[in-house]
Amino acid sequence: MKLIIYISFFVLLVLNGCTYEKENVTPKISGCDTTNVSYSRIIQPILSNNCYSCHSTTVTSTGRGLDLENFTSLKNYLNYQYHMDGVYGSKFFHIVNHSGLVPYMPPALKLSSCELRKIYSWLNSGAPQN
Repeated sequence: MKLIIYISFFVLLVLNGCTYEKENVTPKISGCDTTNVSYSRIIQPILSNNCYSCHSTTVTSTGRGLDLENFTSLKNYLNYQYHMDGVYGSKFFHIVNHSGLVPYMPPALKLSSCELRKIYSWLNSGAPQN
């Protein structure tokens, strides 16, 4: 009787384990295309809608700090501001992703998951001015 129980248990384990298929571990966000993310078409509008009120050429000239509207200023910031992990643009990404020990921007709200994925994709491509 114990043998039948052991065999039945083993058969059930084998049958249940055979249907597993590894899926893509990158979560898909419906309607969020992160292929061919360009600065002028995707990134600049995200920055304009969320950052330029405090970080634009006009505001920076009055002493508010970093100018994200000026691509050269943004690129210099990305080139030299790492967040202890040595990853290109990581301090900027930690700031907009509200992660790590950095001030969060924008301070009142977090960018959407799709916007963050697009910024991440752009940074990983070297943040080109395209």
